[in-house]
Formats: sequence, structure tokens, C-alpha cells
Amino acid sequence: MMTIRMHVVSGALISSFILGAGALAGCERRGNDEQQRAEQAKREAAKKTGEAENAAQTEVTSAQMEADKKVAKATGDFEKTRSSYRNDFNKGMAELDKKVDKIETHSKTATGKTKSEIDAAMPNILEKQKALHQDQGMIDSATMQTWQATKDKLDTDKKALSDAIDKVPMTAR
Repeated sequence: MMTIRMHVVSGALISSFILGAGALAGCERRGNDEQQRAEQAKREAAKKTGEAENAAQTEVTSAQMEADKKVAKATGDFEKTRSSYRNDFNKGMAELDKKVDKIETHSKTATGKTKSEIDAAMPNILEKQKALHQDQGMIDSATMQTWQATKDKLDTDKKALSDAIDKVPMTAR
């Protein structure tokens, strides 16, 4: 009887083992399926992240290109403005220099009150003329940020020279 029981117990154990192995295989298959789905989800997430990063980089690059175009246009406009101002300034300075030369020439032949007025005015005129010629280089070194202040200074100094010249007696100008 003992042998029968052992066969029965052995048979039951074998059946349990087979069922357990089958269940384990099923669990393992489910585990593999879940692992594959998880890995697929990771790949899809990585792909979407890459696409989003590429889209963001494209947008940043596009925005940078647009900003660069605006800077280039502003720089070009500024260069035109500066060039135009430089030309006008140089023409104005040439006219003032001619007036100063004419006053200096006239001071050599002037007499009396006219000569003394010219002689009194010339140091101030020559000082303003020299300073203005020295400051003329500021036109080329001015940036967009400093342009208005530079232009204002040069215009003010040029007007001061012109006003000093205008104070000289009419016969000398």
C-alpha cells in the first residue's frame, strides 16, 4: 500500500510540478510581454523626446536667424545714417574752415577796432576749431548705443564754432 501511496503522491507532485511549470511559463511569457511593451514605450518616448528636441532646436535656430537679420538691417541702417552725417559734417566743417582762414587772412590787413576784435576772437575760434577736428573721429567710433550723444556733442560744438565766427566783425568774414 505504501507503494501505491507513493505513486499517488509522486503523481500528484509531478502533476503539481507540471501545472506550476506551465503557470510559471505563462507568467514568464506575460513578464516578457510586459517587458517588451515597457521597452517599446521607452523607445517611443525617446523618439518623441528626440523629435521634440529637434523641433525646439529648429525653432531656436529660426528665431536666431530672424534676430540676426534684424541686427544686420539695423547695422546697415546705422552705417548709412553715420555715413550721411559724416558727409554733412565734413561739408559743414569745410565751410567753417574757409571762414576761419578768411578771418585769419583779414586779421593780417585789418587795422584799429576791427583788428583788435579779430585778435581777441581768434584764440577762442582756433581752440573750438581744433577741438572739433579732433572730435571728428568720434563719428567713426560711435556705436548705435552712443550715436545720439556723439551726434549731439558734435552738433553743439560745431554750432559753438559757428557762433564764435559770427561774432567777428562782418568785414572779416
